[in-house]
Amino acid sequence: MRANGSPPRWTIHTAGIRSLHPDHQRKGHGKAIMAGLEKLARAKALPRIALSISLPGRKFYEHCGYEVLEECAIDVGAGEHLKYWPGEKLLPP
Repeated sequence: MRANGSPPRWTIHTAGIRSLHPDHQRKGHGKAIMAGLEKLARAKALPRIALSISLPGRKFYEHCGYEVLEECAIDVGAGEHLKYWPGEKLLPP
């Protein structure tokens, strides 16, 4: 348990990584990356992975079994907002 009483989890930060180049999409690369991260998390006995999901990646993460939790938005200035969704996946032992 963490100090706030919630179970431990991995939060994936993808600073600078937005998506795969279109020439490399739909070839299993993204799934392989996520499967490797999930394998590492299970090896460390973490019960879940949490991440932030952008609109272009939402279908991918849903297909990988991540639950989209709620819509959020970040004010990026000039009256513009960037939508994202926190997501998580429970990992079987």
